[in-house]
Amino acid sequence: MSTRLVPAVSAGALPENSRRVVTIFLNGGNDGLNTIIPARDPLYAHYRNNLRIKPEEAIHLDDDTFLHPAMRGLSGCWDSGRLSIQQGVGYPNHSRSHFVSTAVWSEGNLDATLPSFNGWLARTLDPLQANSQSPLACAIDSPDTPELLRGRITRTVSMPQLPREESQTLARVLEQNQDFAADSAANQFVLQASRDAAASLRKSAASSSQFDGFPDTTFGHRMGQVASVIESLPEIKAVHAVHDGYDTHSGQRPRHSSLLRELADGLAAIDRFLSERGLSGSTLIMVFSEFGRRVQENASHGTDHGAAAPVLLIGGGSEPGLHGASPDLENLVDGDITVTSDFRELQAVASQWLVSNEKKMRRS
Repeated sequence: MSTRLVPAVSAGALPENSRRVVTIFLNGGNDGLNTIIPARDPLYAHYRNNLRIKPEEAIHLDDDTFLHPAMRGLSGCWDSGRLSIQQGVGYPNHSRSHFVSTAVWSEGNLDATLPSFNGWLARTLDPLQANSQSPLACAIDSPDTPELLRGRITRTVSMPQLPREESQTLARVLEQNQDFAADSAANQFVLQASRDAAASLRKSAASSSQFDGFPDTTFGHRMGQVASVIESLPEIKAVHAVHDGYDTHSGQRPRHSSLLRELADGLAAIDRFLSERGLSGSTLIMVFSEFGRRVQENASHGTDHGAAAPVLLIGGGSEPGLHGASPDLENLVDGDITVTSDFRELQAVASQWLVSNEKKMRRS
């Protein structure tokens, strides 16, 4: 990669070990070509007769590249220099399987055909967890631990999507039932998970900012939960959330537009939250999907599973602007955009930045 991470705040402004990563997974395979758009490329219009976004409709990023018009909520983030876009991200010999590709991204391992307790972000957190009595990771509205947060010793608390009153009630119930005999390894695991959940829910429920100023959408609520975790649980180093619905095989145009609007508005809200509290420099938001979509639209006015796609980075010292090679629509690989940025390098950048006490970091 040719881009780098630079300080987003003045030197000395970040206390030691104050950094956190927020990962946002666009579940289903986001159509990157209609997210970061080469709208002036005649081949784009050729391949996307029905789905193409015209330059006059889209948000101008540079002379040849545009942002989907539904993502206008991110214009402020772009204009203020807090949005970085890495293009062409993926891996060699890309799998078009949701299961396999999600496992590859989650584990940071090309041979990830089966789930394992070896997530790339958990590998970063394991050494830190060894020196902490508190959970260091949080999964928003997730019934189980996301694969990228499964590690040897990393403890992840799940933050359910509950109204504040129900969160307080659940926390009290968990606290009142912590004294049962943990006579097996399984019971000990459940007991510790219950204690973690009770403590986290109690703190989160008391947070004054829960859902305040966030869109009244599913993703907006999840970003409100992220804000609540950041405000009430400063020991958490990694927060993971999912935005569902990106498997757009048919009728893509209105559906994708709605998804991207919800995504952009939610990201803009969490960006404002972090900026107002002086936390943009210490929080890196990473938005990615398991794969992009095919370049050629299909007969159902949708797109099928593809390969490379852009990754969005917000805050955390990420250098603003467009990075990496723009999609080369003259040289496709089996109908897909060529992967020009290895996802593992981007993960390594995020991991290094998370644990580093240095004021800047580069990705080469």
